[in-house]
Amino acid sequence: VDIHQAAEEGNIEAVKQAIADGADVNALGGLMQQTPLDYAEGEIADLLRKHGGKTSLWLRAGESIHIAAAAGHIEAVKQYLADGVDVNVRDEDGSTPLSDAVFWAAFSADASAGSSNGHKETAELLIEKGANVNARNDRGWTPLDFALNLKHGGAIADFLRKHGAKTERELNNVLIDAAKKGDIEAVKQHLAAGTDVNGTGDLGLTVLHNAAAAGHKEITQLLIAKGADVNAKDVAGRTPLDFVLNNKINNRNEIADLLRKHGGKTREELKVGESRKAPAQSPSPPVEPIPVEPVAKAAPPEPP
Repeated sequence: VDIHQAAEEGNIEAVKQAIADGADVNALGGLMQQTPLDYAEGEIADLLRKHGGKTSLWLRAGESIHIAAAAGHIEAVKQYLADGVDVNVRDEDGSTPLSDAVFWAAFSADASAGSSNGHKETAELLIEKGANVNARNDRGWTPLDFALNLKHGGAIADFLRKHGAKTERELNNVLIDAAKKGDIEAVKQHLAAGTDVNGTGDLGLTVLHNAAAAGHKEITQLLIAKGADVNAKDVAGRTPLDFVLNNKINNRNEIADLLRKHGGKTREELKVGESRKAPAQSPSPPVEPIPVEPVAKAAPPEPP
């Protein structure tokens, strides 16, 4: 039996025999060019490591710091950093080395048995060297999002929390809270740190929904300048302008004019515009009005 097949099938006796027969424990095989250790779990993984087995990522650690971090190859990561590679360098998906180390720590079956295979140690090194624990990839996910959404991510998630890590939704809510309070300096800091200006919090509300509804004109202007969607919809289809027109704030007309100046519309105005563009259809039933409550009364956030 081929050593790759034996490892994948969990046939430890066949793996032992293959090793005894001189099989290369680091041979690459299959469509993805993987090593036997890539397929192995538990005792078979331990056996292969005892005989020098490495993952295919480990063997490729010399290609980039991202691959080295994904492999949990701490010595290779140290060398990259010593050579001046940016600890927060992004790959083609916008991921940092820390995200890669966390992903593979949480993805690995061995993590469920308490083994990090060097990933946790690599993550510790990266954080010590200045890695941003809340760096988002192109999908908006933080390292903690990866940990919490993968089967074996509990231990690495706890570790990240101790270093101040947050999920995408939590970061959005921190920015939203600052906007609601009118703390423009905090808003600027969070945006500079990479928090999504169009990220949503409770009930699908964006930062602009909250800032505009609270009457914070300067923050509203800042958010629009930073690319906030003036017609972003919450879960009920309400736009920032809907909230402004329905909330009792002293500068309601000012904020409404500002939004309209930048193309802001109400939910109903958007529907009219969409219906004019759409082909003729049977009339849809009327939409019942949804009472607009103060943003502060929104329900707790759902997990990402």
